[in-house]
Amino acid sequence: SISFVGTFASMCRMRLSMVLSGVYVSTEYVGYYAAAFSFLTTLNLVPRAMSLALFPSFSYHYGKNDAGNITRILNRSTRWLAIIILLLGGITFFLSKNILQILFGSEYAGASLTLQILILSACAAIVAIPAVNSLSGTKYVRIPNIAGILGLVSCLILWPFLIPKYNIIGTAVGFLISTVVTSFIPMYYAWKYFNLDL
Repeated sequence: SISFVGTFASMCRMRLSMVLSGVYVSTEYVGYYAAAFSFLTTLNLVPRAMSLALFPSFSYHYGKNDAGNITRILNRSTRWLAIIILLLGGITFFLSKNILQILFGSEYAGASLTLQILILSACAAIVAIPAVNSLSGTKYVRIPNIAGILGLVSCLILWPFLIPKYNIIGTAVGFLISTVVTSFIPMYYAWKYFNLDL
């Protein structure tokens, strides 16, 4: 039940960013935000695949009471993911304006700051994937799901203040803050329980 609620909250957070933007800003700006947000799917492909590989590994070693291998896999995968995503994220961060112009047209260049903020949130979420999986594959499954719920709640609190004042940049900032919440909590507990090397 907690896994369902936590996963549902995480999915809602992503979808509601566009819905709530539409309440406060014009459809034109919602389109700009949607274009910036859709680009993030390319950043998430490799880490999502890695997540599908990590979860059963953590579950297997936890079932064998092999905490040493959990720590080894956790640290190695976090390190490599951090290197890969910071390289890809860094490149796309600095080329965000060009990317939007090439993929969607020159009128979308104004959404480059929004895309940059969303790239930062994607990097934070992706680096936390091994921590989330190490907890989800063990008895600590509630922690990342509670973090997902807190992330959704933080968005719902922040967006009504940020979006009317800062437009789609406010949407992206609220999303970034909530992503930091959903990423920091699992990383902290992975450090606490499985010696994640931060």
